[in-house]
Amino acid sequence: MKFEFDPSGSRVAVWTPAKVNLFFEILGKRADGYHEIETVVAPIDLYDRLEFIRTDVPGLTVEAFDGEGRPDPDVPCDESNLIAKAYRVFIDEYPDFAEKSGYTCKVVKKIPTKAGLGGGSSDAAAALAVFSRLRAVPLSKERLQELAGRVGSDGPLFFEDGASVGRGRGELVEPIECPSLWLTVVKPVDGLSTAAVYGRYASASSHGPQKSLDEFCAGVRRAAELARSALALSEEERSARLDSVRLEIAQTVARKIANRLEEPADAMWSGFERRRELLRSTGALGVQISGSGSALFAIYPDERSAKRAAEEARRAIEDPASDLRGDRVYAVRTLSSLVL
Repeated sequence: MKFEFDPSGSRVAVWTPAKVNLFFEILGKRADGYHEIETVVAPIDLYDRLEFIRTDVPGLTVEAFDGEGRPDPDVPCDESNLIAKAYRVFIDEYPDFAEKSGYTCKVVKKIPTKAGLGGGSSDAAAALAVFSRLRAVPLSKERLQELAGRVGSDGPLFFEDGASVGRGRGELVEPIECPSLWLTVVKPVDGLSTAAVYGRYASASSHGPQKSLDEFCAGVRRAAELARSALALSEEERSARLDSVRLEIAQTVARKIANRLEEPADAMWSGFERRRELLRSTGALGVQISGSGSALFAIYPDERSAKRAAEEARRAIEDPASDLRGDRVYAVRTLSSLVL
C-alpha cells in the first residue's frame, strides 16, 4: 500500500494492490462452514485508489467510480461493501474513533470485480490501515491482520509487502520471498461468484490428487535463490546472464502453479479454455485462473515478453469477429523486493 496524507489531516489517499493466487488447494470443509485452504498469493502492481475525506457527519459513506471517473455500477456502496464492513469491525473495537468525526470514502476502481484478484478485500485492508493511522496510537500489523480476517479471508495478506502463504480459511498468513514476476492478466466480461464456484467444488463426487504446498514453496524458494545469486554478481556478469536467469526464475515458478478451483470454474463457464489458448499462443510459460476467477494470468520471463503478449491479446480481443470482445488485458508485475 502507498499512502498520501493531506497536511491538514482532513484527507488521506491510499493505493492498494490486486493479487493473484499462484497456488490454491482445498484441504476440506471446516466446522464453521468455510473450507480449509492452502494458498500462495502475490500482490501485483494494479491498484485501486481510496480517498478518505473527513466530514462533520458521523459514520462512513462509500462512493465508487471507475477509472474514467464515472460512478461504477458494479460496486455496491451500501453496508455490503467490504470497506463499510471494515469500518464496522474497526469501530466495534475502537468506538472512540467514530465519536470524533465521519468520513466519505471515494474509491476509484482499477481492479476489476468478480475476477479473483482480491479487489474488495484489498480495499477493506486499506481502509483498516487508514483508520489505524488516523488514531493517536496506530495498530500493529498483526492486529490489523486479525481485524482484516473478520472482514474477509483475503484481507490479511494485503499487509505483507510481497508474496505470502495463507492457511486456515486464508486468514493465517506468513510471508514467503518470491522474486518479481511479469504477468499478463485477462479479465473476461463475465464474472463468477466465489460462493457459486465453491458450491460447484463441494458438489463434485471426487477431486484429483492433492497438490503439495511444500513442493510449490520449495520451487518459489529456489526461484528466490536464483534471483539473490544474480543480484550478487557484478553488473557486467549480471547483464550477461540476465535473460537466462529471468527465464529460469519464471519457469521454476510457472511449472508448479496450481489452482483447485479451476475445475469447478471451468464446469460453470466454457470461456476459460479459449482464453488459455490465446495466452499460450503468446508464449506464456504457465496459465492459470486466479482464485475463483474469472481473471486468468500468464507468466513470462520479462517485461518485454509480458507487454508484447498483452498487446497481442488486445489485438485478438478487439478483432470485430472475436468472441472475446470486452475482455480487459493488463501487463503487470508481482510486488517483491527481489527485482531483476
